[in-house]
Amino acid sequence: MTIVIEYVNANGEGRVSPVIVRDFETFPDQILFDWIIDKDLLAAPGAVSFDVRFYMVGDAGDENPLNRYMVYSLRTRPFVSKVIDTLPLNMDEFEEEYKDSFAEDIEALLGATRALEQKIDNKKLLWIDIT
Repeated sequence: MTIVIEYVNANGEGRVSPVIVRDFETFPDQILFDWIIDKDLLAAPGAVSFDVRFYMVGDAGDENPLNRYMVYSLRTRPFVSKVIDTLPLNMDEFEEEYKDSFAEDIEALLGATRALEQKIDNKKLLWIDIT
C-alpha cells in the first residue's frame, strides 16, 4: 500500500507528501508512519488542513503504465491545525539575523573544546589489562 499525506496550507495551496517509513509491527492494531513536514506547509501562518490517504494501484501485467488501475483508496477525515507566525519560514533571513550569535556560540564551543583537549593532554593515562 502507498501512504501519502494530502494538505492545503494557509495560502490555499494543495500539496502531497509521501510517507517514506511505515511500521506495521510495533502495535498490532495501529500503523505508525513518518511525516516530513516541508516548507510549503509552513508557507504562511494560519489554518492548514490535512488528511491521510492509503491506496494501492494494480498492474495489468503488461509494460504499459497507462494500464494500471486503482485497487483501493481510503482517505481519513481532514484534520485542521494552525501554523503560528513565529516560526522561521525564511531560513536565509533567519541565518542572516542570527549569524553573529551563531558565530559567538561556535567560538565558545571551540574554546571549551580546546580547554578540554589541554586537560586531556596534561594527563597520563595508564591502562592495566586484567585477565
